[in-house]
Amino acid sequence: NEYQNSPMLEQYSVVVIDEAQERKIDTDIVLGLMKQCLRKRKDLKLIVMSSTIDTCLFYNYFVSNFTCETLEVGSRTCPIEDIYMDDEDENYVQAAVTKAIEIHQSDEGGDILVFLRGQDEIDLALTDLNKKLENDRSYIALPLHEELSEKEITQIFEKMPNKRKIIFSTNIAESSITIDGVKHVVDSGMKKEKIWNEQKKIEVLKIGQITKNSVQQRRKRAGRTSVGKVKTN
Repeated sequence: NEYQNSPMLEQYSVVVIDEAQERKIDTDIVLGLMKQCLRKRKDLKLIVMSSTIDTCLFYNYFVSNFTCETLEVGSRTCPIEDIYMDDEDENYVQAAVTKAIEIHQSDEGGDILVFLRGQDEIDLALTDLNKKLENDRSYIALPLHEELSEKEITQIFEKMPNKRKIIFSTNIAESSITIDGVKHVVDSGMKKEKIWNEQKKIEVLKIGQITKNSVQQRRKRAGRTSVGKVKTN
């Protein structure tokens, strides 16, 4: 709406595009529009923020036409231990639930974050976990995906004394959200994302393995506030 009303964005001196690494269609369109705008407005500054280390993609898009600089802001990450799970498990949802239960029943403290592909798998995992831990009152299992209400999302960040949070999440928790207290990450290595189908001219869901950048982002969730462990499929 802002661009339609004022294509040159005269009322702004700086534009910030956040979470650019997610490569949503809306974000890519804004990047293209900003490139056009910057050609005519030499005084306008654009900041593209990405939580991944792959800055070359955005840098190369603008550098041929404009003066560009990259700035890396480091964050404190505690030591992380990597543990690789058996990749022969055909049912990785069930394998992820089993691993979460194994961690929960050990003496290791800290909340658990489990990455799955989508809401349907998260619902299956929650049902399976709650059934297997039916008489256990020392935990609370929570979903995390884009369809949650504001109240449900708030619960993810609440302090829960004497209870361990076991959170089943889509890739929304890779970079958009940081959850204090997570010391264990169980990574299925899978994701479901929207991509543009050029032939059909619509967005479609694509299911597949995550990229190396996503692996690193998920891994860092375990070492934000203390020593962490990552179980990767």
